Amino acid sequence: MHGIGSPSGLGFEADLGPLPYDPDKAQQLMADAGYPGGAGFNEGRVFPIHTWTGAGAPLTVELSTLICQNWKEVLGIDCEVNVGEEVSLKEVQYAGEIAGQYLVRTNENTYDGGRRMLGRYAREGAYIAFDQDIAAKVLAAGAMIGTQAERHQAYYEALRTIHDKHYDFTPGFLNQPYGVSDRVASWTPWPLAPYMSALWTVEVNQ
Repeated sequence: MHGIGSPSGLGFEADLGPLPYDPDKAQQLMADAGYPGGAGFNEGRVFPIHTWTGAGAPLTVELSTLICQNWKEVLGIDCEVNVGEEVSLKEVQYAGEIAGQYLVRTNENTYDGGRRMLGRYAREGAYIAFDQDIAAKVLAAGAMIGTQAERHQAYYEALRTIHDKHYDFTPGFLNQPYGVSDRVASWTPWPLAPYMSALWTVEVNQ
């Protein structure tokens, strides 16, 4: 979920991962929402998918194209992929100018996603959605002073609410490799961490 809830992050559990591919359920959800076969979706206008070429995930544009292709074929949604420049698209995203539209982007994982949850859901003017249910969970998690297990549970409950409301989700997780010198015999860094981690596991050749 946009680097907030992902492996090696506080509060993550397996049931917060990507949703399974289920075209029948997707079609039923569209029909239940009043758009059977995509009819009337987005008031009949082309639905934009915004993206840019991410340095850490060079196939972001191809992934966006695949999503759009599936939406057309399975759900009847008339969509198009708009490839923009990263800084400019982030500016319009944070300003709320593409709220309600679709954005495919990369974001690094973080161990403690409390600050990100606060900015996205727990304050007036939040650029994704201000939601009282999420805000209560996020603020409770952020105020938690206790054991790591207690904080993990509080973060999980906040992330569970975000996941269930589908404001923010991920199509998958991607590890990026590190380059190390030949002096390093072995190293087991945390998965999905964009920073140097678990340095106590480094073994150096003598």
